[in-house]
Amino acid sequence: AGKCLCSRVVESFGDMVVDGICELDDDDAAMARVTFPHAAVTQDVCSREWRLWARSPDVLFLLACTPCNPVADSGRHEGLSSPDIYITVSAMPEVVSYFGIPFFAGEQHYQLAQLDDGSVLEAFDGGMAAVGLVRTPIVDEHPGGVEVFQDLNHPEQRRRLALHYERSDMIDLIGPCPQLRLPTHA
Repeated sequence: AGKCLCSRVVESFGDMVVDGICELDDDDAAMARVTFPHAAVTQDVCSREWRLWARSPDVLFLLACTPCNPVADSGRHEGLSSPDIYITVSAMPEVVSYFGIPFFAGEQHYQLAQLDDGSVLEAFDGGMAAVGLVRTPIVDEHPGGVEVFQDLNHPEQRRRLALHYERSDMIDLIGPCPQLRLPTHA
């Protein structure tokens, strides 16, 4: 969840509701409970507390930012050998599978695609493929074909990844996801 930025943006459109949030950090979880009083807020992804969220056929998206620590230069930078790598590469596909979610969108640390010649991204892609989701768009000019963006109007300026996955049959119906674009100002 990480300050619930993606979730706050989603609800600002008015046609989607956040049903569940899993946030490891105590302060961020408390903020989530206040910001989304209608949502089930859980904190332990490893014990699968998220299974307590209501099961609904209307769950369309999983929005997630996985922990940076396994891949970040400022973290342990251990990649696939990190003891926390389950959260980074396996937890999201498990949630997608459990709820039957057709779309995943996430903001991730840039090193997810860079570390160990992209092995963490490859594991992430493999986990999503195992539950029927494929990454789109693929941006040829970036490592691993990921979308790279830089935070706008945030305290820190850092490169991030935008990873979007959808069921492979959805791509045939609606076409590939377009790349992100910088906002234009009038």
